[in-house]
Amino acid sequence: MFVCFLILDLAFSLRNLTLLEWTDKDGQSQTLRVRDEISAKWQDVGDLLELTPDRLQGIGSQRQGDVRQCCREVLIDWIKDGSPYYPPTWEGLLELLVHLKLSSTADTLKLALKMS
Repeated sequence: MFVCFLILDLAFSLRNLTLLEWTDKDGQSQTLRVRDEISAKWQDVGDLLELTPDRLQGIGSQRQGDVRQCCREVLIDWIKDGSPYYPPTWEGLLELLVHLKLSSTADTLKLALKMS
């Protein structure tokens, strides 16, 4: 039920790695996507979300090292299974981004969440 809320209410679409879509005050459509900076750190993301080393290795092999696809799989696992330190919520994602020192992505997400 919670996962459905996250996906449906906040327009979370992992198919094209879109995190959030909204219309700004000027009526312009905006989209927040998983940037290359988080995709490049997909293994760090997986470690922080406590995916097992075997699972991370499996993701890397299955996705043939494609960092965007690997990041997508890690995020899907997070949404399905959760994490003891970073719950599968927008706030949890913000905390994760800050921990990874991806402040520009975190700032963009914060701004997007205020506008939605």
